[in-house]
Amino acid sequence: MARTRRGPLPEKLQYAPRVRSARPDRLTGIRGCIELAGARRGHSLVGMTVVDPEGIEVGYVSGEETNVLVLGEGSGGRMRLGRRYVSGVADRITLSGPVAQIFTGLNVVDSDGEFVGVVRDTNEADDVLDSFIVEDEQGEMVNVLLEDVRSIDEWVELSVAGDSLYEKG
Repeated sequence: MARTRRGPLPEKLQYAPRVRSARPDRLTGIRGCIELAGARRGHSLVGMTVVDPEGIEVGYVSGEETNVLVLGEGSGGRMRLGRRYVSGVADRITLSGPVAQIFTGLNVVDSDGEFVGVVRDTNEADDVLDSFIVEDEQGEMVNVLLEDVRSIDEWVELSVAGDSLYEKG
């Protein structure tokens, strides 16, 4: 059975062909993507910029966990970003698509675990992700600042109560 550095490949991917690259020390193709998207060992991602393919900056990596990058120093303070959104690592970390597309449709819950709404769009300022536009249950659009986001993975989790979103105007 084919193996990666992290263990055996799933059966449906074990016969994926190896693709030669300009750098023989790196795998490319499906196997290379599996290696790349998983937790890296050895080289730290701390300090690297996280951007989407269009150059919109999400933040800087301040820590690493198994399936999560901890972002800090950006416009949003500390936030956890699921590794599922990472497509590549080179001189910076690239997300799998434009932020407006990959985060659209995610459910948003507040700090109490209550459903707030669904992400419909994003706002960027000077090529930096600034906020999410969330449609609440009544169909009203609410602007959620990135500094109010605790984590983004299967859903968007806020660090504030849902009621405080309406007080900010």
